[in-house]
Amino acid sequence: MYIGIDVHKSSCYITALDGKGEILTEGEMTKKKLLKWASSLSVKDELAVEASTTSRNIYQKMKEMGLNVSVAHPTKIKLIGKSSKKTDRNDSFHLANLLRMDYLPLSYVPERRYKEMRTICRYRASLGRRIARVKNSVHSLLLRNDTEIDRSDWFGVGGLKRLRSLKLNEMDSFILNSQLDELTHLMDRAREVQDVMANHAKDIPEVKLLMTIPGIDFYSAMTIIGEIGDVTRFSNPKKLVSYAGLAPRLRESGNISRSGHISKEGSRTLRWILISCAHSMLRHRGNSKLKKFYLHLIRRRKHKSVAIVAMAKKLLQLIYHLLLNDEPYEEEDKLLTRRKLDKMESRAKLPKVEIERTIDRLSEKVYSSGGHTAV
Repeated sequence: MYIGIDVHKSSCYITALDGKGEILTEGEMTKKKLLKWASSLSVKDELAVEASTTSRNIYQKMKEMGLNVSVAHPTKIKLIGKSSKKTDRNDSFHLANLLRMDYLPLSYVPERRYKEMRTICRYRASLGRRIARVKNSVHSLLLRNDTEIDRSDWFGVGGLKRLRSLKLNEMDSFILNSQLDELTHLMDRAREVQDVMANHAKDIPEVKLLMTIPGIDFYSAMTIIGEIGDVTRFSNPKKLVSYAGLAPRLRESGNISRSGHISKEGSRTLRWILISCAHSMLRHRGNSKLKKFYLHLIRRRKHKSVAIVAMAKKLLQLIYHLLLNDEPYEEEDKLLTRRKLDKMESRAKLPKVEIERTIDRLSEKVYSSGGHTAV
C-alpha cells in the first residue's frame, strides 16, 4: 500500500492506494487511532507525511515502529500536487499518489545529533532577534522624547543603569522600564543558552575544525554544522551552495541564458550565519584570500551587499572542503584559534545531564512555536 497522511493538531486524514492508484481506504482519525492502525501495517507498505511541526512526532513514532515512512518537502509538494481544491482528503491523496509514482519530493530529516544542534542554535538566534526588537523599541522611545545618553554602549551595565535614571513622562518611563526588564531577561537567557552551546560544542570535532577560520566561533560553527548536517550527503560544493540558497537563479530559453539574484531557497539560518561570519572575517586584522576576494569585488564597483554575499558563498565552499577532508583552515591564526577555544571551555559550565535536559526542553519550545522540521 501507498499511504498519504495529512497531519493536523488533533487529527489526521489518511488515504491508502494500491499499486494501480485505486483507493483502498480513506478517512479521518485521531493521532492515537492512527498509530494503533499503523502498528498493523507491513514493512513493505510505504507512508508519507508532509514536513511540519504537527507531523514531527508522528514521523518519529512511526520510525520507531520500524515503518517505511518518508517526509515530503512542503514547498515542492505544493508545486507538484497543486490543486484548485485544497482539502485534507486531496492533500492525503496527493501524498499517496506521488509516493506511488516515486515522484514524492523528500525533505531532509537530520540525525539526532544534528537535530539537537539545530534546536539550540535556532533558539539562540530567535533570542537574538527578540533582543534586537526590544533594543529598537528603546531607541524609538528615546528618539520620540528627543533624549540622548552619553554612552557608546547603551545596553551594557552602565548604559542600562543610565537608561533607568532618565527623567521621562510617567507613561514613557513605565514603558522604558518594562522594556529594560524584558531586555535584561532576554540577555540573561541568551547567556545561559550560549553556556549550554559551549558545553555541547566542546565535544564536537567539526566545531573545533571550523573555529580555525577567523570570524567563526563555537556558536557560528555549531550553527553551520547543525544546518548542513552530514556534509557527505552533498556530492559537490555547488549542491551545498544551492541548499543554502546562495546560488543565483538561472533562467534559460532557447540560446539565451540569464543568471539573476540568489535563490534564497533552503536554510535561512545557514545564509544568515554565513553572512555574519563573512562580516566578522572582514574585521579580522589578517588579509586572507576571502578578504582579498571581497576587496577585489569592491574595486570592481560591486555593491557591498553583493560582495558580502559572494564572500559568504566562497566561505561555504571552503567549509565544505574542510569538513569533507577533515583538515584545518590553511590560513589559520593559531593564536586566535587558541583564544576562541579557551573562551568556549570557560563557558562550558553545566554538567552533561543538565545539558541534555535543557536541549530536550528547548526542542519542545522551538517546535511548538511552529515551523518545519527540516528545510
